[in-house]
Amino acid sequence: GYFLVYETMLSSVIFARNRWMRPDGIMLPTEATLFLGAFSWPEKIQEHIGCWRRMYGYDFTPLLPLASRSLIEEPIVEMLTPQQEVTESEPILHLDLRTVEEKDLVEWKANATLKAIISARVYGVFAWFEVQFPRSKPDTKERSSKVEK
Repeated sequence: GYFLVYETMLSSVIFARNRWMRPDGIMLPTEATLFLGAFSWPEKIQEHIGCWRRMYGYDFTPLLPLASRSLIEEPIVEMLTPQQEVTESEPILHLDLRTVEEKDLVEWKANATLKAIISARVYGVFAWFEVQFPRSKPDTKERSSKVEK
């Protein structure tokens, strides 16, 4: 799911881990980190609300506040380019996927200070996440199964 904890995709992984993973099982990936940054995208704003200024020969500018509000009421899933980033990304949530529980995802808070990397108008914030895998190869000697005759 997007925003790492949205759409309950991570909840499904936790459920499967708790129900079917053996005590000596290996969880892959082992960790996940959610990042936050700010972006500038005047073209998207123009595409979404600019058309309301003059549509079919009529002036719809009274509807601009409603069109603007619709941009922030629901997440927009889009690909951004590095040129649209106006701040450094800041980690806001780190999860150990071997131990996190669904209750940990219901409500959480984070403080973030976003450092500007260019001077530009900020149109919104973006989030992205990365997952980490263990650096060393797990010990598999004891995991081999014996075939009994």
